[in-house]
Amino acid sequence: MNLLCRDESCSVYQMKNETGDGTATYYEVYPGIGVMYNDFHMEHCPSRKFEQNTHTFAIHHCREGRVEWEVSNGAYLYLASGDIMLDSSATENNHCSFPVSHYHGITVTISVPEAVEGLSDFLSMFSIDLEQIEQQFTLKTRPFIMHGNSVPDHVISELYQVPENIRLEYLRVKVLELLVTLRTVDPTVLGVERPYFYKTQVEKVKAIMSFMTNEPEHHFTMEELSEKFDVPVIVRLSTRVSHSQSAVELCEREERENIPYEKNIQKYVMMPGNAIRRHPVVEARMKAIADYAETSPLNKVEMNDTKIGVITSGISYQYAKEALGDKASYLKLGIVNPMPIQIIKDFAAKCEKVYVIEELDDVIETHCKKNGVNVIGKELFSLMGEISQTIVAEKILGEKNEYITFEDNVPVRPPVMCPGCPHRGLFYCLHKLGVMVSGDIGCYTLGATAPLCAMDSTICMGASISGLHGFNKARGAEAEKKSVAVIGDSTFMHSGMTGLVNVAYNSTNSTVIILDNSITGMTGHQQNPTTGKNLKGDPAYAVDLEMLCHSLGIKSVRVVDPYHMAETEAVIKEELAKEEPSVIISRRPCALLKYVKHNPPLKVNKDKCVGCKQCLKIGCPAISIHDGKCVIDHTQCVGCGICKEMCKLGAICD
Repeated sequence: MNLLCRDESCSVYQMKNETGDGTATYYEVYPGIGVMYNDFHMEHCPSRKFEQNTHTFAIHHCREGRVEWEVSNGAYLYLASGDIMLDSSATENNHCSFPVSHYHGITVTISVPEAVEGLSDFLSMFSIDLEQIEQQFTLKTRPFIMHGNSVPDHVISELYQVPENIRLEYLRVKVLELLVTLRTVDPTVLGVERPYFYKTQVEKVKAIMSFMTNEPEHHFTMEELSEKFDVPVIVRLSTRVSHSQSAVELCEREERENIPYEKNIQKYVMMPGNAIRRHPVVEARMKAIADYAETSPLNKVEMNDTKIGVITSGISYQYAKEALGDKASYLKLGIVNPMPIQIIKDFAAKCEKVYVIEELDDVIETHCKKNGVNVIGKELFSLMGEISQTIVAEKILGEKNEYITFEDNVPVRPPVMCPGCPHRGLFYCLHKLGVMVSGDIGCYTLGATAPLCAMDSTICMGASISGLHGFNKARGAEAEKKSVAVIGDSTFMHSGMTGLVNVAYNSTNSTVIILDNSITGMTGHQQNPTTGKNLKGDPAYAVDLEMLCHSLGIKSVRVVDPYHMAETEAVIKEELAKEEPSVIISRRPCALLKYVKHNPPLKVNKDKCVGCKQCLKIGCPAISIHDGKCVIDHTQCVGCGICKEMCKLGAICD
């Protein structure tokens, strides 16, 4: 470090090497106490060296960039933007580098013997004990890092805003304020675990970063990113994207060799001792991904008119582009966890007003504001519901689209079960009996809609049986006779069995109905362990639901055909009356399965039909009323016969 200049108040030093240069401006504010302003644009520099037998500690604040220090035993620690570190001559650093080739910050150095000798009475006026501060943060053992808002913002930020004409006087006041403030910090509240990373971890992360930065134009696949960062990569989907269709370009399938398995207990066995040691690895990895996100092509900047800047991601980007076009500039975040910082700050600095457009929770907005970026978000856009092009244009541009309105109200067309759905008859029986139905996820959740209205709750996959168990335990014997759970065969195999085990084990008089339509209906007709085929369609062992329920501890297991409603209703009544857990399997294949053979469509004898509308109570889309008479759409009817059983006048026939 070379001395550039010196006067009565300060000394300016310069450092140069093959990686860049930096300056350090030092002010001695008290005997033994100095303030140094650091501005480095380089990759690494020699760490400071204390004279032997010195008794010194320092307070470091990182305003911009990042600092890496190598401490004892091959351990590293990192100082990021906003962090404060305290260290002493007892824990001298061996190496100092700047991972992003930039560091701007402040260092307050304190020579304890010199300061105590020259300022003892003065410091005591403010109850400042320098040795007590060392002990408070155990600095003779290892450095101590404080993140975020551990110290009030103004205490540090005002050290960067020093009036030139009263610089020394101002610095003296601010240093005293900092020392007094440190006395109020409780290190135990900030957390015991300090962010130390070990050499092997650091080298791995640096290798990853080198790989990524050496190929800035390469668009990495999910598999590549996952392997390089040793993390699962999750693609976030939204409802609108999942429910849309578009042309796609197919690529040749790329075969990959299996990665050799390596036994690594410390990594894969997450006992508390291993988990503690793995946590620094996770934090280092997240920092590496955040650094990669700064330059990743997945985070894209589009500069147009700079009066409006939009920070967004996913489907919200499409809404913004369609609504605003070239009237705005865009930062589309393809990596949202972890999110970058600098690219957001740089983008925001180029725009007059910056909006964050994101659906639901204010994740991106909170990240921006946390890092000092002034954005407008949920003041305009709701936490609930979907965003649209219309909403974006109205909120940002103040433009309201004109709509063509119709005098007549268009009838609502709610989703209904398919014609011939085997669940229709069962839910009609449950509605007729007036029982509480604890429901589950699947296309049978439509049993909650009119006109059936036969489902009381749907919480999550597998919760129907557990919910019924808890309901009956809480409400007692009376509820047991008036409540059932319904769950699909596929959902039962996924996550319903554990609930049924609890019902049997705790001897709850609960009746569970398994809706066995021989397929996984809601998600597109995938096979499941009860169908006799695997996901490829090849023959596979078929789980016997009756035997399975018996083996789980259920003695009473009945099978019904939901197309035969009278029989189904009778069985439900019988099982509800029993003083034991029971299972009813409502078995009939899904009407949409290709191998299912349907009966001819039913017909209506208009001479016998009186227009009572009893047939409409099952909610079949093939049935309607015209001119006061029942009409069956032969293009939809599968001849299931449920409506025929409903009609007591015999107006519906084969």
